[in-house]
Amino acid sequence: MINVQLLCAAAYFLTRSVEPVADRILAGLLVASVGILTPHMIGFAGFYDAFPWLSFAPFSQEFLLGPLVAAYVYALTQGAPKRIFWWCLIPAACAFGYETYWFIQPLEVKWAWAGGLHNRVISPVFTVLESLGTIAGLLIAIWLGWRYRTWLYQTSSNSAEYDLLGLGLVLITAGLALSVAVTLELVQAFTGPFTYFGEYPFYLAFGIGAQIFALTAMLQPENPFPKMTSEPPDRASQETMETDEPDWKATGDEIAEAILSRDWYLEPRLSLTHVANRLNLSESLVSKSINLGLGTNFNQLVNGFRIERVKSALISSDLDMLSIAYDSGFNSKATFNRVFKEMVHQTPRQFRQQAKPEVC
Repeated sequence: MINVQLLCAAAYFLTRSVEPVADRILAGLLVASVGILTPHMIGFAGFYDAFPWLSFAPFSQEFLLGPLVAAYVYALTQGAPKRIFWWCLIPAACAFGYETYWFIQPLEVKWAWAGGLHNRVISPVFTVLESLGTIAGLLIAIWLGWRYRTWLYQTSSNSAEYDLLGLGLVLITAGLALSVAVTLELVQAFTGPFTYFGEYPFYLAFGIGAQIFALTAMLQPENPFPKMTSEPPDRASQETMETDEPDWKATGDEIAEAILSRDWYLEPRLSLTHVANRLNLSESLVSKSINLGLGTNFNQLVNGFRIERVKSALISSDLDMLSIAYDSGFNSKATFNRVFKEMVHQTPRQFRQQAKPEVC
């Protein structure tokens, strides 16, 4: 049942067009997860005993996990993965070729090979390399997500909408599950191989983790993730406010006044790039003016304007809170509640009850 659900999720991501590159990588990751689960599912069901020729069937390709997880997060946050990610698939291709070669050999030949050098040397080496590759991929994915979250918080007014915290928790959970797997392999090195019944709980947990990963991806925003860019070069010829020694406070005040007086802050997807282009400034200048001159960052500045508008409306009107939030530039209830609680240290309902007790 788990494999069927994962394959259905993979088919869904193949047809989704929100993040086409990332979604196709995720579909491949889910199919790879099905491949990893398959030998243990059919072993648990007794298929290897009934059909011994299935030995060495190249279902499981654990070398794919690390590169695909890292490539998925990279595609979400920065665009199409660089060539180095695809070079990382070479070990999986080699393992697939090795297993396919022995799969097509006569049963007596491959059983003799499996009972000799394969079980004593090659299988343990594969396990170690697969574990190291998966750990590296998870760590790279977590680092990419943390770096993206920091960048987004500095440059987007709706960064909470694209928060990768949920994905990060899934990756950390996957890392813990992998630790259990490595421990399992080390124990087997001393006690001998476990039966499929003994390994079943771990692979059941792996399947559930893959389902959670897919579900987390399905719950992502309906709009593409803003792609992380490196700090843009200064466009000196376009700067109308930049000098050799900028007055960060004055420049920051001018930028904040433009965002507030021109109602740009009411645009749900307002970004640092939008503001820089409209003011004919470089993104680096806008960012530094807000950070150094105003002692805050772009996200906090814009959401601060929104929250002040919300607070005023909560006091002066009887409109429902969600309508006020949307009218003030927020585009989701979850983001609004989160930002309001962070900035006001109360929920919107608590604030209104305190300000207008007779209305509540």
